[in-house]
Amino acid sequence: MSNDQRPWLQTARDVADTGTPVVGIELAPRQADTLTVVTDDAGHPRWLAGPAGPAPVLTVASDRLLGDLLSSGSVLPMLAAGLPALVVVDDGRVAGTIPLEKLRVVLAAMTDADEAFTGALDSGTDFTPAGRPRPPRDRLRIWCATCGGLNELEEFPEADQPCISGGHALQPEWRR
Repeated sequence: MSNDQRPWLQTARDVADTGTPVVGIELAPRQADTLTVVTDDAGHPRWLAGPAGPAPVLTVASDRLLGDLLSSGSVLPMLAAGLPALVVVDDGRVAGTIPLEKLRVVLAAMTDADEAFTGALDSGTDFTPAGRPRPPRDRLRIWCATCGGLNELEEFPEADQPCISGGHALQPEWRR
């Protein structure tokens, strides 16, 4: 069976959309017709802009297997909560994106191929494969507009989420 028939064995690099626009903060749109990655001066992803407005970035290493990503305890809930795509990185720089639609196809194939795996893009489903160790949790990276602090979170921030730097609420930089 080839990796085309087992897409969960492909790496993030294998399926990444490399045509996603990448722009610097100084040119960052608040909303874009197509998914756009906003980067800092060093080329590191900071947030996403798309038709639904700005969204946080969840970066994944380009050599990470899709099956590991979809088995993580954080990726599916974040996608279900509205994250439009994963940002694939090589050495911290944008290598492409994996849109939600592509991940849905892989998730359906995983579920069909392995009855022990249950997964859905909603928050009420346990998507841990039975009998397998839980992969590491992935984190959203959100910079605070108030202090510049980097907040790494396992879920979307609440409205009154405190900033990691302390003393104030987290104000994601894309909401400025």
